Amino acid sequence: MRLSFDSMLEQLEKKDILMDSGEDTKASQVVQAGLNISSEFWDNFKTLFANVDGIAELFDIPREKVPNIPAKIQEIMNKIDSKNKKEKFI
Repeated sequence: MRLSFDSMLEQLEKKDILMDSGEDTKASQVVQAGLNISSEFWDNFKTLFANVDGIAELFDIPREKVPNIPAKIQEIMNKIDSKNKKEKFI
């Protein structure tokens, strides 16, 4: 299945339900894949969101959704980090 940016955004919006249940969401899988590329991948990616109009046009998403995306990515990164730290102690 091909993951479009719009479907990733939908998964980010739904993430709270599944992330708290311990299940990996498609969004968390995407975030983890980015972290596997480089520990700085998402930090670098999030800087692009300063250009709201450009991101909205590039990914064909409503302009008003763009400013929320970096915080959602960061929240998932934090949950992944917390989960990884807990697994180290098990």
